[in-house]
Amino acid sequence: RAHRGRGDLWVVGAQNAGKSSLISAMKKLAGTSGKGEPTVAPVPGTTLGLLNVPGLPLGPKHRAFDTPGVPHAYQLTSLLGLDEIKAVLPSKRLKGRTFRLGAGSTLLLGGLARVDVLDAPSSSIYLTVFVSHNVNLHMGKTEGVEERLQRHAGVALSPPYSPERFQELPQWEAREVPVQGTGWEKSTKDIAIAGLGWIAVGVSGRADFRIWTYPGVAITSHDALIGDYAEQFERPGFSSLLPKTAAKGGPGQKVGVAALGPG
Repeated sequence: RAHRGRGDLWVVGAQNAGKSSLISAMKKLAGTSGKGEPTVAPVPGTTLGLLNVPGLPLGPKHRAFDTPGVPHAYQLTSLLGLDEIKAVLPSKRLKGRTFRLGAGSTLLLGGLARVDVLDAPSSSIYLTVFVSHNVNLHMGKTEGVEERLQRHAGVALSPPYSPERFQELPQWEAREVPVQGTGWEKSTKDIAIAGLGWIAVGVSGRADFRIWTYPGVAITSHDALIGDYAEQFERPGFSSLLPKTAAKGGPGQKVGVAALGPG
């Protein structure tokens, strides 16, 4: 309503930022669904050119346009193949997986990234991982993680989907990320890996992390988007949201949420 009389509407953004999904939601709200729907797909490049989108109540002589996604080299998906991109981009509502771990522990996000806890103000902190359900996770000690990664990357730790493909992709580089949290009852800060997802951090005080992923992939921190922990915490070992037959090593076991606070 506020837009009426102000000119045409152009929807512009990065690849797979949800531009076409936003237009579809606007049309549904306006009651014009099914008329000139934009293409929504979990792969980049679906919108190939400028598209005139009918059915939005913008007023007389005003038009709406869907535009191709702007590619960003800092997104992890810019390095992946089609099958890997389809796996990494969420196709359903994200489900956070919460881990309780301390300094000297590591989370592996498939064969795509690694999160080392370097220092924490207590014996344990809370990390909630928001990535596609197709990305298998593993929690364990930092000691021995290189051997663990070489043994499982491309198999139990996927995507990618073969050890050979894992070796083909660029070698990871490390970046250190400090986080200053404000409480134990919920996550107050996020560490985002562009094109993959984010890790919400529940801590009171400063925690230091080392994030490993491909060169050039942006790693940022900001206030938490979702503060809630999962109802049940993950235990050490593999964590998968896929059917058992689809994840070697099986889904991680769960543990009920205990009283929250410094470990």
